[in-house]
Amino acid sequence: MGISVVVFDTSALLLAVTERIDIINDVKEAVEDLIIPVVTVSVVRELWLLAKRGGKRGKAASLVLNNIVPHYFSIAALDGKADDDVLSLAKETGGFLVTCDSGLRRRAEDNGVTVIYYRRALRRFTI
Repeated sequence: MGISVVVFDTSALLLAVTERIDIINDVKEAVEDLIIPVVTVSVVRELWLLAKRGGKRGKAASLVLNNIVPHYFSIAALDGKADDDVLSLAKETGGFLVTCDSGLRRRAEDNGVTVIYYRRALRRFTI
């Protein structure tokens, strides 16, 4: 048993809230390892901008920022474009990337990064 870095993007965090999914436990089960959940400053910025706009996604973003990120996540000081940052961090650490964005998923897989994604049929995140 080891420890794996798991980098989360905005789409996965928002889906976890809107679908009421325990994303941390789903990811732990998928990885079958201890995990270090990480978000980047750029993801936090995206969530903050969404929260500021309001609406359904804004409310979800606010919940993520106020209730999930402070309790479960380490924050990496990458402040470029969110997709580039999460991909770069997952690749550099040899970790996993959690996303619901199909374009980012393809980019990650093309770069040799293992992706954890949401499977609607199972109502859970899997590799």
